[in-house]
Amino acid sequence: MNKNNTVIGSVVTESAPQSGDSLKDSIKRHLRLTLARHLKNASKREIWMATCYAVRDQVVDRFINTQSKHSEAKTRRVYYLSLEYLMGRLLNSNLCNAGVLEEAKVALDELGYDLDELLEEEHDMGLGNGGLGRLAACFLDSMATMDLPAIGYGIHYQFGLFRQSFEKGRQMERPDDWLREGNPW
Repeated sequence: MNKNNTVIGSVVTESAPQSGDSLKDSIKRHLRLTLARHLKNASKREIWMATCYAVRDQVVDRFINTQSKHSEAKTRRVYYLSLEYLMGRLLNSNLCNAGVLEEAKVALDELGYDLDELLEEEHDMGLGNGGLGRLAACFLDSMATMDLPAIGYGIHYQFGLFRQSFEKGRQMERPDDWLREGNPW
């Protein structure tokens, strides 16, 4: 492990970069290479996606480092299976958990965007809407808080739960196409 990494409990963390340049460069790189867009003609949704990809890079690196340490130590893991997960929107949570919330605000401001406005671009994932989904998400959150090595497994619903409306006095159900614009998480 190099001098920039520390072990907290069983989670390996990397020290955050000192300036907004690193995250800003990563956002610009994903905008160009992942989404094939230039900053001048990108939509808010595309900036949101590029930001998610930049943060996801950091989360994935931490995940891989943690899994490596768990494998070396032959750590027992909890595998949690649920048919639903009501996780909510993830960008803000992942910014906070990765310790880069302030860095993201600065980077996005320098790019001409407001983080609070971009957070509104995220659609709720259609993976659960009630007690079971909320309970599963709370279990995962509790295990993370207690520093228990755990992984949640579920079903990746293409359309999630249906959208309900009433037309001419009749109930109508339509698929919730929550993935129509893509989802980086």
